[in-house]
Amino acid sequence: MSFDLVFWKRGPKTKTAMLRETYAALCEGNSYISMEHFPVELLLNDIKDKLGDWNGENNKYALEVSSVRGEEGEAVFVHCAFSSAKEVTSICIDLALKYDIMLYDPQTVSVWNNKRPSKQLK
Repeated sequence: MSFDLVFWKRGPKTKTAMLRETYAALCEGNSYISMEHFPVELLLNDIKDKLGDWNGENNKYALEVSSVRGEEGEAVFVHCAFSSAKEVTSICIDLALKYDIMLYDPQTVSVWNNKRPSKQLK
């Protein structure tokens, strides 16, 4: 069993009550109306820099990382051993803040950086 976290960018019309529906859609491999696009490759590179290559032999966190891309947006799943959940979560919170995206913990139904996107000036 693994400890799971998910990154995604909150859309402007998203309600906090949509977290579970978004997560359920992502688990099925679909994006959801509550999402927006963000620079996934940059996030994946930072995850690799901070936590190591999940495809390598020295995977000290038992890390697995995958992504879902869809019309509405994309998400990045991070799975790790329960024994390293606290350390991995702390690093992932920092990354969520850096990229101004959300981080969702389905085990405790916790979310970090769940703020409504600011309106962009035209």
